[in-house]
Amino acid sequence: MIELFKEKGLKVTKQRELVFKIIDENEEVTLKELKEKCQKHMNESTLYRIIELFIEKELIIKNVDNNKVYYTVNKHEHRHYIYCVSCHKKTNIDICPIDEIEDKGYKLLSHQIKINGICKECQKK
Repeated sequence: MIELFKEKGLKVTKQRELVFKIIDENEEVTLKELKEKCQKHMNESTLYRIIELFIEKELIIKNVDNNKVYYTVNKHEHRHYIYCVSCHKKTNIDICPIDEIEDKGYKLLSHQIKINGICKECQKK
């Protein structure tokens, strides 16, 4: 983690380490969960500044799903998922149609694709 912060030109602080560790140890962390886990160690405005800095430095990704905001560590693994609207199962898909846009000369900064469906198991019910 310390090397990663230095690569991004960030000063290593206990508060930054804590926020990154919490996000890294969980697949998805909501802002509410972060607030609960960090409230004894920093005030809310510091937490917000750290989150925004981490997003800016591409250490974490802000995700939105059904109006739920959550954060994940940016492991530079480009993935998209299909979400079952019935059981809420998340299935990885191996393709990204957005990749073709870069072939047209665009430099993409970010994108989000949300695909909702009903999984095989829920269709049988």
